[in-house]
Amino acid sequence: MRLLKVILSAYLISLALFNPALTEEVNDKKKSQEETKIGVVMAVICREVKDLSPVCESDIFPADIGKLYCFTRVTGGKKGDIVKHIWHYQGRPLLELNLSIKSSDFRTYSSKKIRHYQKGKWRVDVMSLDGINLATLNFTIK
Repeated sequence: MRLLKVILSAYLISLALFNPALTEEVNDKKKSQEETKIGVVMAVICREVKDLSPVCESDIFPADIGKLYCFTRVTGGKKGDIVKHIWHYQGRPLLELNLSIKSSDFRTYSSKKIRHYQKGKWRVDVMSLDGINLATLNFTIK
């Protein structure tokens, strides 16, 4: 009886390991992940976004700006992927936003209110959900 259990277990394991359907499914998932590499083809800090295009791009802004936008054009993603905009002031993160991707070539943006006393060095990191830095934007409030 014990020998029968060992033989049956070995048979079931071999079916699981060498099942072509399972192998294809695993390979398809790997292939899918490799094919959807998210990249940033454009990332800017601007005063406004109009018709999904950045307006008044710069890396220096006045202290009375009120609000700034981080505009990002992402390629290689698929519906449901996420990119993050992480706004930093004086080296410290202030705001982290998850932005949903809806197509393989997608434009998106986030905004941040800037207080008149928040002069100095700013940075926005554009990150993939798994922590890969896709772009870094440095700018100054004077």
